Amino acid sequence: MAQARQLVDKAVLKTLVPPQSLNAENFQELASKTVVEEVAPGRLLFKKGDSDRKNVYVLSGDVELIAGDGKVTVIKGGTPDARHAIANQQPRQVTAKARNKVTITRIDSDLLDILLTWDQLSGIEVEEVSGDDEDEEGGDWMTRILQSKAFLRIPPANIQHMFMRLQELPVKTGQVIIHQGDDGDYYYIICHGRCKVTRESANGASVTLAQLSDGDAFGEEALISDNKRNASITMETDGLLMRLSKSDFEELLKAPMLNDVELEKAKEMVGKARYSWTCVWKVSTRPAASKAA
Repeated sequence: MAQARQLVDKAVLKTLVPPQSLNAENFQELASKTVVEEVAPGRLLFKKGDSDRKNVYVLSGDVELIAGDGKVTVIKGGTPDARHAIANQQPRQVTAKARNKVTITRIDSDLLDILLTWDQLSGIEVEEVSGDDEDEEGGDWMTRILQSKAFLRIPPANIQHMFMRLQELPVKTGQVIIHQGDDGDYYYIICHGRCKVTRESANGASVTLAQLSDGDAFGEEALISDNKRNASITMETDGLLMRLSKSDFEELLKAPMLNDVELEKAKEMVGKARYSWTCVWKVSTRPAASKAA
């Protein structure tokens, strides 16, 4: 049986920079995902040239940072230098090696960026979009949307402006939010509530493709591709949606959500794809561009 991973002591995590600056909720989220790792003497923590997207902290023991010219700097656990992530440039500019038995923790840089962004957004007045009757589970919709893969590529400033421009939309059970075949007008985030994604087949039958709930987003495909809506969205419960207009979506979110791929790769993807709700690829071809929905 695999040994359970040991979480970093919160008192230790609270000494590290920048995790110590997180508010209580986001600090707890980070603490629940941050584990202790033991490294044997002589083992490498990372090599020069690596791009691992990790913040590495030395908790105990001595770590050698070896530069390309052979210069060695030693980071000792428990010292002021160890409060900061070691040699944190990406790609790595030095090689890190354990001089003796050391303990470290590796914090995902993307997760840390998200939590720090959330802290920055906490100063924005959001009472108008959260609602007094919002249940505890629904109150986490902002955190969930920030943790989605698409939002990892969006600059924090754009995310901040997005939250400021979101419009509140109360909805009722049975209400159709998006009709298949309509033009794209808004991007939606579910604050609380549940809805279903359906598509009408060639013979007129309605097929349920997915169910969405708190923190899920929809409606971006038509806005990115400038095509008609390829499915319908119907509320299964009462709820609250946040929506962003097409113009605001294009200004703040559209470009970061696109991934450029070569034409041959795109053809291969189109051949394999049956239905994709969350990812649209823009093909780098000139003068014409081909898109897979």
